[in-house]
Amino acid sequence: MPNFNFTRTGMRRLGDLIRDAMDDEGLGYQDLIEKLRQGGYDTNTSRIQRLRDGVNREPPSGLMWAIARLGFVKKPDGQPYTLEELFLVGCESLDPRSTMHEDELLLDTPYPEAVAFLRERTQGKDVATLARSCNISINRMRRILRGELPTWVELLKLGAYLFPSKNPEPLARLYGVNVDAPILNRG
Repeated sequence: MPNFNFTRTGMRRLGDLIRDAMDDEGLGYQDLIEKLRQGGYDTNTSRIQRLRDGVNREPPSGLMWAIARLGFVKKPDGQPYTLEELFLVGCESLDPRSTMHEDELLLDTPYPEAVAFLRERTQGKDVATLARSCNISINRMRRILRGELPTWVELLKLGAYLFPSKNPEPLARLYGVNVDAPILNRG
């Protein structure tokens, strides 16, 4: 059995995984607590919140076991994380990003140039750090990096982060957005 030395970054990544899984499944705190209770593990909102926010120094092993048993925290290939894999994420021994197939994701988007540009310019930053830097939710940032079109506000935030001029125009053009077009008032 490997030695589990949890790190602050690893715990944040673990929290991000759990937060994304809860959001994807539409689970609120009480929903998850009830599912865990049905599976034989009793917990409270505070424990779930600390784990989800990545502020635990070490995750409660019983809670992690119960979450792994539910199987709602999934890898990009759709397979649920095992208990050991969840612990390895918390120890930074397993990077959740390492299981993604970047080239396949680029083929599925109508904006491959924009996505490739974003990934190239943000290389070395994990999604959570990038999302925090741009003040965009982690789920939304993940979807943008997978090829969804950002909103105007998100383009502005990305432009402010990516370019010294803070002008999002180069990125907007990669998405096929005409920044010179007038904005119509439909009100």
